[in-house]
Amino acid sequence: RMANTISKYEDKAMIQRGLNIKEASKYIGVSVSTFRRMINEGKIKKGLPITRGRVVWDVRELDRLLDNLKVSPNEAG
Repeated sequence: RMANTISKYEDKAMIQRGLNIKEASKYIGVSVSTFRRMINEGKIKKGLPITRGRVVWDVRELDRLLDNLKVSPNEAG
């Protein structure tokens, strides 16, 4: 019984590090289409393919991106 309690706690405490494109775009506060555009413009690195059909972005990379992001005056809202 104790093992089940610990297991449930660990699942809730686990922080997901790899985000799919929808999660990653939401994490940085932009739409998926804006996220894709930022990839095409080289502002965001392409995701890491971890399995066939599954690409993820590392939360740590997204944090660094936000820490260092420079927005041109034309893009600022």
